[in-house]
Amino acid sequence: MKINEFGTENEKSMLLIATAALEPDWAFMPAIELLARDYHVYAAVADGHSAGGSYAGSSLAGGSAASSTSTGASVRSFTSVERTAADIDFTLGRRGVTHLDAAYGLSMGGAILLRFLTTSGIKVDKAVIDGGITPYPYPAWICRLISLKDFALAWPMTRSRKLLEKVAPPEKYTPAGHDPAAEYDALMDFYRKTYKARSIYNDFWSANNYELPHHAPALDTEITYWYAEKEAKARKEDMDFLKGYLSNVTFVEIPGYEHGELVMVYPDDFYRIFTATIGSFTSAQNA
Repeated sequence: MKINEFGTENEKSMLLIATAALEPDWAFMPAIELLARDYHVYAAVADGHSAGGSYAGSSLAGGSAASSTSTGASVRSFTSVERTAADIDFTLGRRGVTHLDAAYGLSMGGAILLRFLTTSGIKVDKAVIDGGITPYPYPAWICRLISLKDFALAWPMTRSRKLLEKVAPPEKYTPAGHDPAAEYDALMDFYRKTYKARSIYNDFWSANNYELPHHAPALDTEITYWYAEKEAKARKEDMDFLKGYLSNVTFVEIPGYEHGELVMVYPDDFYRIFTATIGSFTSAQNA
C-alpha cells in the first residue's frame, strides 16, 4: 500500500481511496487534480493497484507537480480490505495525521473507507461512500461460489482488449480530452504487468466478505452514500445493510450515471457534486 500526497500547501485535508476493482490508480488522477486545488489530498493506493503513474492525463501524474509527494510502494498483490484499511491508518498516523476534513471511496474503495471509519482513531468530519460494497450476508460456501464466478468473468477482460472494449466501450469510458487508444493501451499494460490473478480474486472475495465491528462505533463523521441512478438496483442490499448498521448515513442518488462513471469519466462533474455535498454538510452544521 502507498499513499501519495497532492495539494500539500492546502490547510484542509482529505483521504481519497484511489482503488477500485479493475482500475489502476491513475484512473482517479483527473479528479485528484481538481480536489488538490482545495485539499491536501492523501490518495491511498492498495497493493496490486498502482500503475506507477505511467499514464494519468494529469499535470500531477507521477509526482511531477511541486505540490505532490509520494512515499511507499505497491508491488504486492492485493490481500484484503481489512489489511488495506489498517495500512492506511498506520501510514497516516506515522505522518502525524490525527484529523481529516473529508474522505471519499468508490466501490471497493468505499468498502475500505467504511472499514477505516469504523476501526481507525483518526477523526473524519465528512465522508462520501460512492457505490460502496458491504459484506454479503450469505453462507461462506455461497460467497466462495460468487467470488469464483466474479473472477471467471473479470479475468478474461484483463487479458483480452477486444473483450474489454466490448464490455466497456472506450468512447463511453474515456474522459473528455483523453486519447481513448492511449488510455486503453495503458490499461492493458497495467493488467499485464501489475494486476495479477491473485489480486483480482482477492479483490472480489474481500470486497464482498470483509469484516466490520459487530456493532458500529459511535461516529461523529457525517456520512453520505452516493449511488448512481443506473446502479440503484445493484446497490439495494448495500444500502439496506447500511441503514441498519449506521445511524448517521444519508443516501443520495446521482442521476444519469453508471457505477463509478462520475469520478473516472466526468471528473469536473464529480468535483462539483462532491464539493456541493461537503458544503451541504457544513451548512447543516452551521444552521
